[in-house]
Amino acid sequence: MSMYGKPNFVEAFGARGSHGPKFTEKDLPHKTNVWNFLREVRGEPGLEHIAEALSTSDFDYILTTDMNAQLIAGYNYFAPSYQMWTRKISVPNFQSNPLDYLNEVSGLMGKVSEAAELTYAKLTDGQYKISADTYEKGIKLTRQAIVNDALNAFRSVPDKLGRLAAKTAEYYATAKIADANGPDATMFTNAHGNLITSELSYAALEEAYNKFAAQTDANGDPIMLRPKGIIVPRELEQQARKLVAAFEVETIDDTADVRIKGNNQYTGLEIAVAPYITSVSSSNADRAKQWYMYADPMINTPAVAVATLQNAPNPRIFSLAPDAVQIGGGTTPYSFKGNTLEYKVSWDLGFSQIDYRSMVASKP
Repeated sequence: MSMYGKPNFVEAFGARGSHGPKFTEKDLPHKTNVWNFLREVRGEPGLEHIAEALSTSDFDYILTTDMNAQLIAGYNYFAPSYQMWTRKISVPNFQSNPLDYLNEVSGLMGKVSEAAELTYAKLTDGQYKISADTYEKGIKLTRQAIVNDALNAFRSVPDKLGRLAAKTAEYYATAKIADANGPDATMFTNAHGNLITSELSYAALEEAYNKFAAQTDANGDPIMLRPKGIIVPRELEQQARKLVAAFEVETIDDTADVRIKGNNQYTGLEIAVAPYITSVSSSNADRAKQWYMYADPMINTPAVAVATLQNAPNPRIFSLAPDAVQIGGGTTPYSFKGNTLEYKVSWDLGFSQIDYRSMVASKP
């Protein structure tokens, strides 16, 4: 399994809204026909902006690096939260791919006397599975729309498709920790010891932490998980930030009937704002109060994994090849029927629940 941090999209793909190097015709001798085409369309309003936007393209139908860079920049601009609380898995194909793991060594070491026989621990393994599917969405730009407003309409396409890709991954990752009625009923249960009913507060953070502390591995030994952050809907974002930013807190000890003032033990927790919690849990009347605490998915077995295909780890933009030829010479980027330019964004993704011990949910 491969782990991932937060990719530096600027280094990998270029800054948001940036454009690739400018070329002249002598730099691209194999694209002379493209430059002739671009010259031909300069006279039609709107298409001159397409010529500018596609200055390094000859309609190869998988768009230029620059446009894919804008796609990734649009993806990054959305800042999806799932990257904080899932682990990325790279898979080679669309089959059900096994994720093998070893349980911890059972028992403890024992004190031995001189010349005593060595005893052996039991080592067991297990397996999770994950598979990728293809997610796509297409758009059409009509010739009339391009001629009327080419600069704004066309240049925004990569950013819009990038944000669409980010929102898609965010939604389906969220759907692994939430269902229509609240926290996912198969992952978060009283039997799993990872479900509470408290509204977000300092005391609730302590309650969730204690749930982590009580978790044991397959051998019944304590796991000693520590929280990395909390996942909240947008409605709880400001409250969550105030909670983790406070240096001191005052709590009430009901058993001793005293107020206790001390340092905030949860300063520095990550805040992952998951905007689709309320959309997924649409039947939960208190969905805006729903929240989660998660362990570090890079160090511990993650609660949720997200798979991408090895040879296509990022979303990509494609365009449909034009099928019209102008009689008497010349080319056109539009389709023969409909006078449209067609694009699609495509991404191979998979989502799977892994280990319930690595996350606690609250359903107030």
